[in-house]
Amino acid sequence: MLPRNHWYAVLEATEVKTLDLVAARRMGLDLVFWRDDEGTVAAALDQCPHRKVQLSRGRVEGGEIVCPFHTFRFTRDGRSIGLPGMEEEAKALRLETFEVRDRGGWVWLWWGDPAESLPEVPHFPEVESLPSTLVRQDWLTSWERVVECGLDTLHLPAVHPTTIGRVASGVPKATVEAAPNRLRIDVSGLQRERSVVIDYRYPNAWIDVVGPDTVLAFAVAPVERDRSTVYLRAHQRLLGLPGIGSLANRFLASIGLQLLDEDRVLVESQPVEVEPGEGPLIGVDAAVAAFRQMHAEAAGAPDAGAEKASRSG
Repeated sequence: MLPRNHWYAVLEATEVKTLDLVAARRMGLDLVFWRDDEGTVAAALDQCPHRKVQLSRGRVEGGEIVCPFHTFRFTRDGRSIGLPGMEEEAKALRLETFEVRDRGGWVWLWWGDPAESLPEVPHFPEVESLPSTLVRQDWLTSWERVVECGLDTLHLPAVHPTTIGRVASGVPKATVEAAPNRLRIDVSGLQRERSVVIDYRYPNAWIDVVGPDTVLAFAVAPVERDRSTVYLRAHQRLLGLPGIGSLANRFLASIGLQLLDEDRVLVESQPVEVEPGEGPLIGVDAAVAAFRQMHAEAAGAPDAGAEKASRSG
């Protein structure tokens, strides 16, 4: 389920380089992404409206995407620029494009109705000044299942005992604060009185603030109903230190892949669909319950069972 009228994180910003074309399956569609000469990101259906050729096999010139078959050119808003002598005929061609933004290291796609004024793109200022390293994986499950895993703090000691689960001293306790399209989860019950803050922005991005120098940023891009691309970007001040940065980069990348592997094998064993009222959800599932309630409301079908579980947590 992809509720409309929301910004979805669909790519990591560095995946789309100036003057390159990037083909990506997102939202069940074949899309093409590119940047113009000034680095502004654009996105369109990866299919020329003339003869249905993949535009990602073409090129970018002057900020416009050029079809490889007949060299029709399309602007970032979908207008066609024809061949010399065919300008009028080309006006009938219209490329389906999407509103996209580059912010906070992610490419965000507006999945919704056209509007003169769109809501603000989700933003995580905590990661702006921290260098980062990126890992990604394709998971055979829905994006909702991945989000639920990311908000579930109870699984940390059992699933990640040698990494982030080591800091748990018993059952981690989570306090959930809900706001429109946002959850803040304060995790306590960790060793040395440490705490972790999860800042989640509906629908598909969040950060784990582990400390003043370490932040984990996550995004789960919807590919198909049963496929997702999961991004983990580890931000750490050590990455910017000469002589230490490359070593820290490799270490964080290996840990990141281990975390994703440990979660993936279990999440892929769950049913792809999250059924309304699925449960039972108990007190420690407060964050998952809050997400399900938020998700149901975004789809226009409030889930009373999820709301009850959320309040009980």
